[in-house]
Amino acid sequence: MSGRLVGIGILLAVFSSGLVSWQTGSMAVLGATPVGIAIYLFVGVAGPQYVLSRQSDDPLRLGVAVLAAVGALLALGWGVLGADLHGEVGVGLTAVLAVVVFGVLGGAVVREFRTGYRGETA
Repeated sequence: MSGRLVGIGILLAVFSSGLVSWQTGSMAVLGATPVGIAIYLFVGVAGPQYVLSRQSDDPLRLGVAVLAAVGALLALGWGVLGADLHGEVGVGLTAVLAVVVFGVLGGAVVREFRTGYRGETA
């Protein structure tokens, strides 16, 4: 179920950013604009992780969802302050993937630390 939900979230993010790219003529589908980054972080990461955290009552998934949502808001803020939500910023999908990888890695480290601290087996 969780793999399916994450896959649906990513497909929905690609579809949504593709629609934005088509309407604006920007490179949002590649995550090269503040709007594209925000879509990938919010729709592709925060949404599925939030739903999974509610299903499994996992605070680490909730933390990843919050981190991704804050990243999306920061990307939008950066676009608004830079006066161009659809202008290319150069960091693109690499930044989105880095947030995902470091979020999951950080969650795994915290989970293992908590398991070890409590003296439980994995």
